[in-house]
Amino acid sequence: MSSFSNSSSSLPASLLSELSAIRSDPPAIQEALSLLQRWQAELPPSPDTGMDPATAALIASLSGGGGGFQVTPLASSPSASLVDQSPLPAPLAASLLSAPCAACGSKAENWLCLHTRRVLCSRYVQGHAAAHAASSPHKLQLSLSDLSVWDHGQDAYLDVLAIPELRGSFRAVYVAKFGEEPELPTIELEMGRGGDDDNDGGGKPSAKPGKTG
Repeated sequence: MSSFSNSSSSLPASLLSELSAIRSDPPAIQEALSLLQRWQAELPPSPDTGMDPATAALIASLSGGGGGFQVTPLASSPSASLVDQSPLPAPLAASLLSAPCAACGSKAENWLCLHTRRVLCSRYVQGHAAAHAASSPHKLQLSLSDLSVWDHGQDAYLDVLAIPELRGSFRAVYVAKFGEEPELPTIELEMGRGGDDDNDGGGKPSAKPGKTG
């Protein structure tokens, strides 16, 4: 925890304590970095990094010292068959992006349950998303910030490109958020037809870099 002590006096002690405890927890790291981005707008920037020194130090510590924090998403989930695959209308998808938590009304950090399509808050608010997953078979949730998908049953991120059941809701929310279609594999590519030999169907990542608002 010493790596947090030198340049983090601008942040609350309670936040520092939580950040120090979550470096092995991928979803918590994601949410922590989102929180740090908001702090960045309120604190004096560093001429070297473009962000305040406290944020720079915390991000370096969370990412292991400059190499970046890398997570390999899983390509399958036992819970995928339970995902609601009915069409998600564009107006509803757009409204979900700004919808409050169904349990507490917070709009701070929300996730979409891919089984019920309820919007619920993250562990850094009231923890209603995680509580819902813990008390039901509904383990898969889509971050409304960066559109990553977390599997509470496996404690891992999921690869939307590799799991067809996730793509319907993901696509609808992606279009509502970015105003364009995501690059998802087509049926022909998945069956080995209609694509170039060097096209593995990967396309864009699950969320556009820099668009995590």
